[in-house]
Amino acid sequence: MLRIFLLISLALLSFAVTGYYGNNQIVANQALKSLKSDYTDFIKKAEQLNIASASIDITNIKYKYLDVRYSYKKIEFLVSYIDKEFADKYFNGIPLSKPESNAPSASVLEPEGFQILEEEIYADEPDFKAISQLTKKLAHSAKLFQTSLNAGQLYDRHIFEAMRFGLIRIMSLGISGFDSPFSDKAIIENRVSMNAILNIWSLYAEKYSDKPVISEVQKLLTEADKYITENQNFETFDRLYFTREYINPIFSKMYDSQIALNIEFHDEVSKIKQAVNFRAKEIFSTDFLNKYYYMTLAEKDDTKPLRELGKTLFFDPILSSNNKRACASCHDPKLAFTDGHDKSTSINFDGTVQRNSPTLINAVYSERFFYDLRAQKLEDQVDHVITSSKEFDTDYRAIIKKLQGNPEYIAMFQEAFPYIESPKIVNKYTITSALAAYVGSLTSFNSEFDRYMRKEISQIDSSVIRGYNLFAGKALCGTCHFTPTFNGTVPPNFTETDSENLGVTLTSDLKKPELDPDLGRAKGLLKDRLEIFEHSFKTVTLRNIELTAPYMHNGAFKTLEEVIDFYNEGGALGLGLENPQQTLPEDKLNLTDQEKKDIIAFLKSLTDNIKVEIPNLPKYSNIKRVAGGEY
Repeated sequence: MLRIFLLISLALLSFAVTGYYGNNQIVANQALKSLKSDYTDFIKKAEQLNIASASIDITNIKYKYLDVRYSYKKIEFLVSYIDKEFADKYFNGIPLSKPESNAPSASVLEPEGFQILEEEIYADEPDFKAISQLTKKLAHSAKLFQTSLNAGQLYDRHIFEAMRFGLIRIMSLGISGFDSPFSDKAIIENRVSMNAILNIWSLYAEKYSDKPVISEVQKLLTEADKYITENQNFETFDRLYFTREYINPIFSKMYDSQIALNIEFHDEVSKIKQAVNFRAKEIFSTDFLNKYYYMTLAEKDDTKPLRELGKTLFFDPILSSNNKRACASCHDPKLAFTDGHDKSTSINFDGTVQRNSPTLINAVYSERFFYDLRAQKLEDQVDHVITSSKEFDTDYRAIIKKLQGNPEYIAMFQEAFPYIESPKIVNKYTITSALAAYVGSLTSFNSEFDRYMRKEISQIDSSVIRGYNLFAGKALCGTCHFTPTFNGTVPPNFTETDSENLGVTLTSDLKKPELDPDLGRAKGLLKDRLEIFEHSFKTVTLRNIELTAPYMHNGAFKTLEEVIDFYNEGGALGLGLENPQQTLPEDKLNLTDQEKKDIIAFLKSLTDNIKVEIPNLPKYSNIKRVAGGEY
């Protein structure tokens, strides 16, 4: 615990030494003073809950729980900004067991904090002993964090970043019910979060009343607060309207406000890469996330010649042992860079590989790769494909020999890597960097849905609107496929890639279901070979899902209708199968036929297929190839 305390102290003290220019510290100091006061109230209420938990009066415990929960929601956007790791672990993290990071061997951390506490309190038969233990831990963690909080300093940049993170959290984790799946208070508590941001912004509005953009944000925040106050029913809350009319415009105008007040941005004072790009004006835009956070490749080295080299290598079967299979063989641009098979075909048509090929469009926005999360960088994926006996069935030495024998390729490598000496220019690093650069270029947030959310188009089908509200509400899709990436990269920081155990069946026959035996993540990295990850697979993006059938890692479902039916039944557990590690709620969703159609209409509105011109391949006198491969 002392180690944790020291880490928090160092994290907070780092705020005090961060560079700063522009406005004075009056507003930021007021915000910090307000935070400390509200945090003291949070500690007091956490202690009251701990005292109440000693009784068996569940009604009073629920009352005290909600009281402290709302108290935390008032300060969460700043507390989680100051120390996300501590806040996630001890206050408001996912209520699931997870592996301990940086541990020398595989070990599991049991969850604590609000979400696991809520699950216990709202259970049909509450475990009062467990509740008492959890409330005691919560009160202790609250006091521990306060010591460091009192020693820290916040600047205006931190306040602005925290508020924008807070908006993302409300949009993606809050109004979807992710944060409070058992109490049914999601909309109410996010009104508290919205009001907290409004209160801090009011300090800026009061001081800088001469800045029109500050007043514009104040007006939008006030209207958003009013809307969420007047519409607190979880089932009927219009999430699309709220996000389009308030969250995204406020996010955008906060950017304008930061410029107007001459407040520095993260990239001006730190070389540490962030996943969220606070230079982005729109949440639903391609530059919202910084793709270089997820790559080894530096932005300055990501040149057009490098991407063109990567594209040529991607479509060239020269990388495989038989010169007939290319990356594009399993990632067809016409199918949003998937292959349309239940499971991808093995080299030489010798059966299949274990799983199918997920889309590469926006695939870069992930901390880990492959269905079992076994690759930790985009560049690392190449190794697994090249050396697999079922995929390229070769090694770098053989590939380098073939590439070095071609003058056209040597010229392309020299243009892409002008800082590397020619004799060594073709190597593992240059090959993987080029391929990663090309895959990293396959980014786009320009679907009909994105354009509507950015107000570039004024209308969208009413079925899409209903579908998104179901997706991010009743159907609970948005609690795993997070807006706006619609994958499992967890907001608001987007620095952790999630996997889920749905209990995927072998086929679409839900009347006689059978659990797929593939253990997924539990057979991936050594540190993930834990019981909690059995049958757990990466939550891939739903963007372009209209083009990427069949679905799931094993292609069990051929249509979106079959996928929705599976979720509607509650996965394996809902179908009556044994699946003890399932993370998908087993309760049936009870979606009507029209609701299913609406969800599918929304999913189809995410189609944004990237058009690709197939490159001409460098010619070899003794090796004939087909661009994209022969299969």
